[in-house]
Amino acid sequence: MDRAELRIHLEHLDAAVPALRVSSPDRRHFLRAFAGMARVIEAKALSSNDSKFVERRIDEILAWHGNSPAK
Repeated sequence: MDRAELRIHLEHLDAAVPALRVSSPDRRHFLRAFAGMARVIEAKALSSNDSKFVERRIDEILAWHGNSPAK
């Protein structure tokens, strides 16, 4: 998947966070669900640079929504 497609999927992941938090109010469950969704996107990255881009963006999404990265 090229960078533009990765961005679209990451935007969808970002938009899904509020609903995901409502459906998974426990932080552990939320992070597990979020990580599962993020892994699907990470697996589509074609290069190591794209993988790093996806990882950075996932960390930004978590931080923006008040969560620390699940590492």
